[in-house]
Amino acid sequence: MTLPNLFIVGAPKCATTALAHYLSAHPEIGAMPKEIHHFGSDLDYRRPGGRIGRAAYVERAKAVGVNAKVVLDASVFYLCSETAAQEIREFNPDSRIIIMLRKPSDMIRSLHQQMIKARDEDILDLAEALRAEPARRGGDRIPSGAIGINGLFYRHVASYSDQVARYLEAFPHAQVKVILYDDLRNDVRGVYDDACRFAGVEPDPDADLSPVNEAASVRSGLLVEFQRRIVYRYDLYNRARHFLPSAVRKPLWRVWKSLLYKPGKRELAPPGLEESLTKEFAAEVSRLEGITGRNLSNWKPLTDTGQILQNS
Repeated sequence: MTLPNLFIVGAPKCATTALAHYLSAHPEIGAMPKEIHHFGSDLDYRRPGGRIGRAAYVERAKAVGVNAKVVLDASVFYLCSETAAQEIREFNPDSRIIIMLRKPSDMIRSLHQQMIKARDEDILDLAEALRAEPARRGGDRIPSGAIGINGLFYRHVASYSDQVARYLEAFPHAQVKVILYDDLRNDVRGVYDDACRFAGVEPDPDADLSPVNEAASVRSGLLVEFQRRIVYRYDLYNRARHFLPSAVRKPLWRVWKSLLYKPGKRELAPPGLEESLTKEFAAEVSRLEGITGRNLSNWKPLTDTGQILQNS
């Protein structure tokens, strides 16, 4: 049996779902349910039943790790947690960590849309949702019945530099890989192959690397609420793992999701807000460049002459 030893820790809306999907199909990789979120004792989990305990976490790992060389836990708020890095190290110091990042303004816009879709956000205007963050940190303006509270603190989630630094301090650098959203979009095969070797398995040449988690909007608000109040409350999907084989369960889940959501287009933040956020995060991006060694100039604002504005 193999316990979790590969973690995709975030950030949200940075193609983590796609990479987790590709890796979970590898014959030598067993995958825990995505967003199981066992670690991160400082995070606010409001899902029914609360945080999954260690005994239940290990039992689920046993179920997927019997014949696996690698067991994957992909939970995107581990990155913004101040405690998860050390907790994962104490659980398994040999763990491999994958961090996926995206231009902050793009991630914030996409996360806001996701929170609306999940009915965890009731402020439809992104600028207003950003203005609500201070009040929300004080416990106010939290939507009634919201489960994914951590995703409401958009600026905090997008402040990557300290988050990445925590993992580089907790683990040897060779055990931490940073992947950019654009890396996967531009070279999905290259990123997949590299991630497999990082995890300690040879890439599957027959892996299906078709697009995953395309933009969508709510098709049925009634069914979304049913999912929140019944499916999530009673953990029906994971209960089904005990009596339905994967070949049956996964197609049924895809049909269910098609009833909840319909294809949509990715909405852009208003130009003024996009420019404002890009400037606001410029210094943060420069610090992240120093920590990761990656060139992130396309995340920075342009000057009036069209050149990248550098920050020291």
